[in-house]
Amino acid sequence: MERGLYIAASGMLVNQLRLDVVANNLANAGTAGYKGDRTASRSFGDMLLQNLEDGAPVGPLSLGAQTNGVETSFDQGALRVTERELDLAISGNAFFAVETPDGVRYTRDGSFRRDADGYLVTAAGRRVLGESGPLRLAEGKVTVGADGTISVGGAEAGRLRLAALEGARKEGGGLLAGEPRAATGASVQQGYLEAANVDAVTQMVAMIEIMRSFESGQKAVQAIDETLQKAVNEVGRTG
Repeated sequence: MERGLYIAASGMLVNQLRLDVVANNLANAGTAGYKGDRTASRSFGDMLLQNLEDGAPVGPLSLGAQTNGVETSFDQGALRVTERELDLAISGNAFFAVETPDGVRYTRDGSFRRDADGYLVTAAGRRVLGESGPLRLAEGKVTVGADGTISVGGAEAGRLRLAALEGARKEGGGLLAGEPRAATGASVQQGYLEAANVDAVTQMVAMIEIMRSFESGQKAVQAIDETLQKAVNEVGRTG
């Protein structure tokens, strides 16, 4: 009986984490460059039962479910046209580098703008880095080449620092940390933004399935609890 309670409770905990992940994916389905998360679930290792008297094997006992943590999918999102000259998207395995108080961080969100001082910045106001430091743009028409070279009014103003990441991990606000590596085969598309690589409909379906599974776990826990209470009351009346 206690085993059933434990299995049901562990399943509910797994579903709670899955629900949190799906809810976050849904909240960011409209965020440029967002990379969706997913949970990896598995069963606890089975425990082999043995006869206490002679040690003969009785059989395996499942101990419920657990997660292997949250994983991020870095699959390419669809590119959508915006025609804004400072909207940039990357095709391929690379990230834009940005300046933060904690050091260089990386993003796939290329919805950039000029700040009051002429620096190219993210939507949150963080300076975008070129190969020689923060990129500062004069007034004029901006063109960006596939290799990340930026020109203003026909004069070269710098080149975007692009990097592939090893051990990429999310830090919030659309930023990632990791070990930068040379970006090969990646190209920059001006006038485009990369859409989130999650599908809202798929995430909604997953949420409904998770909630149903969670409710089933709740009912199982309630049923076991009622049975245990009944057993305790009956034992109390014995004799």
